[in-house]
Amino acid sequence: MNVLILAAGYATRLYPLTLKRAKPLLAVGGKPIIEWLVDNLVGIPDLETIHVVTNDKFAADFQAWSQQYQKRHPELKFKIVNDGSRSDDDKLGAIGDIDFVLTQENLSGSSFLIAAGDNLFTDSLADFVAYAKGSEATVAVHDVGDAEAVPVDLDRDLVDRAHDWEADIIRTFRDEPSRQELVTERDTPTGPLLHLARPITIRSEACLTCHSTPYDAPQALTRTYGTVNGYGWKLNETIGAQILSVPMALPLKVAHDSYVTSLIILVLVFAVVFVVLNMLLHYLVIAPVKRVSAAAEAVSLGDENVESYVKAGKDEISTLSVAFNRMRESLKHAMDMLK
Repeated sequence: MNVLILAAGYATRLYPLTLKRAKPLLAVGGKPIIEWLVDNLVGIPDLETIHVVTNDKFAADFQAWSQQYQKRHPELKFKIVNDGSRSDDDKLGAIGDIDFVLTQENLSGSSFLIAAGDNLFTDSLADFVAYAKGSEATVAVHDVGDAEAVPVDLDRDLVDRAHDWEADIIRTFRDEPSRQELVTERDTPTGPLLHLARPITIRSEACLTCHSTPYDAPQALTRTYGTVNGYGWKLNETIGAQILSVPMALPLKVAHDSYVTSLIILVLVFAVVFVVLNMLLHYLVIAPVKRVSAAAEAVSLGDENVESYVKAGKDEISTLSVAFNRMRESLKHAMDMLK
């Protein structure tokens, strides 16, 4: 007989507790909820594989948990099945996940014990399985009556659990062991942040005394921090990162303001240069050429009393004015001789 544990939900009613951890992996009474269920499967005869169907968000967490649990119970075989959903909006639902596993694993002809991964009880399921073998399908329910809410003892190190963007940095260090520093940028509701990260790598075997498995760790540590997070470490493995975050909103604003100021100053400088060049062009070139041109036109029309104009200087315009004035004087002298 196979077992199918439904653990693909997102438990949105428990937010923010279940934002970063699946509900069946929340610790109650010192161990994850799903562990209470699996503990009650031990001893069932002819037990084949325990299939845990979950979503893409938490599949890796369930895989890590199952590996640790199997070390203590090597007689059990686990298979974590990822249904591919990524949020509460595209989840398959209980019936959809059951059909997904039966089809994906080709188990439509097998007998199954199906249980919800967030069920919490202490009785063994051996008697129920023995009873169920005498019928095609058996459903077990339990009347909880008016039981008061039981306080949940969640692992206290959830506050230090890596966010998605921090997990990406840690994965980068794991994928590139030689990298000792990483600089990244990230947009946030309060503005962009610049991150400088360095890996935290296990270099001493002394760390494994407390962080190899929760069952080898000191009881004082497991009582304080629980038995789920912070275990399974290996020597030379990167398990975290030191991240220094610097807000970039103010530096970017200062840089933008400096850029705008520099741009305005540059435009003003070009404007002043343009005006000065135009004024110089007018007074040094255009105005003298106009006077020479006006005098030439007057002479061509027979005006002998044109005022002489010689521009001071040694440039081409000055040379032109001198030459024209000489020509005008020569022309006047010639006309006087003809008279």
